[in-house]
Amino acid sequence: MGVFDGEGSISACFAKAGRCALMLSLTMASEEVVDLFVATWSGGKHKVKKLTVGGLQLYTWHISASRAIPFLEYAVAHSRVKRQQAEIGLILARKMWKYRAGAGTRKGYNLHNGDRILTADELEARRA
Repeated sequence: MGVFDGEGSISACFAKAGRCALMLSLTMASEEVVDLFVATWSGGKHKVKKLTVGGLQLYTWHISASRAIPFLEYAVAHSRVKRQQAEIGLILARKMWKYRAGAGTRKGYNLHNGDRILTADELEARRA
């Protein structure tokens, strides 16, 4: 958890039409550590295209939305630096999970016909 406290980030944003995104990431030069995060918590890994000023290759672990819930639960229990961010991220991830209604729907929209599956009140609660 100390690696994530120092090198990780938890961020949330609201996009157009009330869509919400939650992203956790960790970027560092140790590919072995990034691979350990992927193996332990799932998520994805990518190689940063641009080298650092010192010529180091960086790698990023990333996980988003409800897939991040197990990691956020661990972070709430063990983080020293990012505990408050993890608590807020966990609340958001659980709310996002609530609206993940299964095949054909995502982030409050029915992907088959574009209809909103959230009411105006639910959307306002999500923004709050």
